[in-house]
Amino acid sequence: MARKNANGGHPESDLLALWSTALTLEVGLSIKTDARKLLMNQLYRARQSGGTAEMEDLAICIPEAEGEVWIVKKKVLEASDA
Repeated sequence: MARKNANGGHPESDLLALWSTALTLEVGLSIKTDARKLLMNQLYRARQSGGTAEMEDLAICIPEAEGEVWIVKKKVLEASDA
C-alpha cells in the first residue's frame, strides 16, 4: 500500500487527489496523519461534493496502528472477510 502524509485542513482538490491515487493502486493508500477523525471527515465530504462514481468503490479504514488512515478498495475488504 502506498503512503502519503496529511495533517490539518486540506483543499478539496488535494483530498480528491488522494481518492484518485487510491483508485490507481492495487489495494489502496495509507495516509499518515495526526488528526485521523478530521481527515476522515474531510475525505468523505470531498468525495461527496466533488468525487466521481468510481470513488464509491473505495472505503476509508481506521487501522489499529495510530497515525494512519487507509483508503482501500472495497473489493479487497470483501475478499478479506470471505
